[in-house]
Amino acid sequence: MKKKRQSASLPPPKPGIAHQHLIDLYGSIPENRKLKIGHILCLFLENGKSVAKTIRAVVRVLAVPCSISQNHLASITNVYPSFKHLERDKEKERFKEFCGRPFTLFTVTEQPTPPSPMDISIDQSEAGPSSQCEYTEPEPGSSRQGGTPEPDMPERGPSGVPVVELGPVTPSARRSEGFLTPRKKKLKRRLDYLTYLRSTPEH
Repeated sequence: MKKKRQSASLPPPKPGIAHQHLIDLYGSIPENRKLKIGHILCLFLENGKSVAKTIRAVVRVLAVPCSISQNHLASITNVYPSFKHLERDKEKERFKEFCGRPFTLFTVTEQPTPPSPMDISIDQSEAGPSSQCEYTEPEPGSSRQGGTPEPDMPERGPSGVPVVELGPVTPSARRSEGFLTPRKKKLKRRLDYLTYLRSTPEH
């Protein structure tokens, strides 16, 4: 039996002028992920001129979630074969200008990021009820500073008889008038009146 000759693998064909230009200038993706038409054409050739594969590759490369229609991609890839005479300076300049245009034929599909639980808890704490900072009145029998209330000096007794002041009235004694409850004020006036009657000599 005759042995079959193993066909030698042929080297890949050298890229043409247009393809080589794309490899040299647009073969790597920029760090800012802002693509130009030259990057799109280079990805198109790397993916075997498949429109679907090229769209998936471009979407993965772009910095934002987006969608690309086949018609938009075709409007670029269909122009590429028209540059057949790049050995001419005028057409080569046209091709360079075309490849250098920014690629904007995509629709951003990014949704707003939902707030994290930490952000929600912070918002609720900032908008909390104001009752937590309300002022609490002191309990009866206690002063605002937490000390013992000073004695009250009523102006008149229960029957309209003026109450005799038992000592000099100091500013602090007058200020303590507002620290007693109405019930304690009434009891103290009665006590002062009885003290007055006992101290008055009988006729």
